[in-house]
Amino acid sequence: MIKPLSTAKLVSVREIKKKAKAKKTNKVITTVVIVVLLLLVLLVSLDRFVLTDDTNLLNIFSSKNKYTETELGVTFISYDFSVIDAIKALENDQNITILFEVPAADDQYLLTISDLFYIYPSVFSAKQKKITLVIGLTDSEGNLISCHTNLGDVYVNEELSFDECQSLIQKDNTLIHIRYPTENIKESTVLLNVEEKMIAIFGKNTEDQHVATFLLLRAMYEEFDEIMEKVNEFKIDQNISLPN
Repeated sequence: MIKPLSTAKLVSVREIKKKAKAKKTNKVITTVVIVVLLLLVLLVSLDRFVLTDDTNLLNIFSSKNKYTETELGVTFISYDFSVIDAIKALENDQNITILFEVPAADDQYLLTISDLFYIYPSVFSAKQKKITLVIGLTDSEGNLISCHTNLGDVYVNEELSFDECQSLIQKDNTLIHIRYPTENIKESTVLLNVEEKMIAIFGKNTEDQHVATFLLLRAMYEEFDEIMEKVNEFKIDQNISLPN
């Protein structure tokens, strides 16, 4: 957390506005997290929602070859493995951390990707994976400030300091990092790093982030559409909706 300097005597108007903005962002995060946690808690009780997967990971050895595949405007890039084998290798981990990069100054962005907060956990939970959700707050330069997380427990929502957040992200779990969208990149890209156990999604906009998510999860699981159909049916039955 950012603490005021002990030598400071006056609080500027800019600082007051900054604190108000931070409180507003935290309120939005809390609202989205509560709704998502409610959805996930209810999903846990559905035995019919659990599917099995007998996919075996192929042992592939290569000499730092670069593999690329482009679909619907999103390019997947992998080294050492073909794109599909890299995706299967990364999916093979039972513990997955999903990191959403969210600028503290952009409280509207969180709402535009709110559906991703239940899509990833719902799909991975259906495949009996242990999921840790992390919302990483960043400053104007993209540096991590702090984060909110469920610590792998659907009943938990905690705010962590920078050091605590870094420690959580650097665990041995497979990391899916959804970066904040930017128009400055040449094309929307999904980087697959099997050695580092990381998937990084770079979208030019939020629409491409959604496209990349669906392409990634559909490549992981043939049952993706079936899972999403059950999730949507469950949301309708339980009258669950995310904030607009």
